[in-house]
Amino acid sequence: MTSTADERLYETLPNGLHDADLHSFVVDYTKRQLVLEVVAWVSVGEPTELYRPARVTYRDLGFMCIEPPHDRAELNVAESVWIDAGIFDEKDERVAHFEVGGPVNWVFLRDFNSFIFFSAGDVAVEWTGPEEVRS
Repeated sequence: MTSTADERLYETLPNGLHDADLHSFVVDYTKRQLVLEVVAWVSVGEPTELYRPARVTYRDLGFMCIEPPHDRAELNVAESVWIDAGIFDEKDERVAHFEVGGPVNWVFLRDFNSFIFFSAGDVAVEWTGPEEVRS
C-alpha cells in the first residue's frame, strides 16, 4: 500500500501541521514544489508544549488553489498565520471538481478563514531550528 504525503508528514511530525504557525510559503512551478516555513507543534507536556521550526516541502505538485480570505477575516496578522492541515476524503464535495487522480491536501488558514488546496506526490520535513518551549 502506498502512503500519502499526509501520512508521511505524520511520520516526522506527530501532530502533522495541526496548530502550527505558518510564516511563509513558496510555490516553485518549475520544480513543482510547495515549500512551507512553519513552527510545528511537536509534543504536548504539562505545563509546557514544544514547538520546532521546520521547512515542509511538498514535491510533485499537481495543482494548487488558494481561497481568498473570508470577508470578516482578520487581515492584520503579525508574524505568522495559525494553521491546521490534512487531506480531504476523495468523496468530499469541496474537492470533487478537482480532477487530479490523487489525494487533495488542505491547509486551513485560521486567521483568514480560508483554505489552500493542493495535490502532491511526496513530502519532506527539514528542521530549521531548535525546539521552543511554550506554556
